[in-house]
Amino acid sequence: MNNIGQKERLTQNRVIKLKVSKVMREDVPASIKTPGRQALYNNLDKDEALAIKIYDGIEGVKKADWKGNRQKENEIKAVMYKILEDEKKVERIFSIVKENKEF
Repeated sequence: MNNIGQKERLTQNRVIKLKVSKVMREDVPASIKTPGRQALYNNLDKDEALAIKIYDGIEGVKKADWKGNRQKENEIKAVMYKILEDEKKVERIFSIVKENKEF
């Protein structure tokens, strides 16, 4: 009986986890499918088009080992500035990008 109760609890926990993850995915558009895109989306006032534009811009210019390399970081910031046209916003979003493992 103890094993059955334990198995039931594990099954219930799995169901709850699946429901929670499903709810979380329903909160964001289908195009926001990676942690990097989600970080941008969440920090750009849930602007899907802007988050994708920034993400694609970063992916288009980022080079290997860019973190900590000022020149490579500035290339990313330049692309972001062309889109955002706001230096403070670029710095704020760049700090999020830099900490995100996806980038």
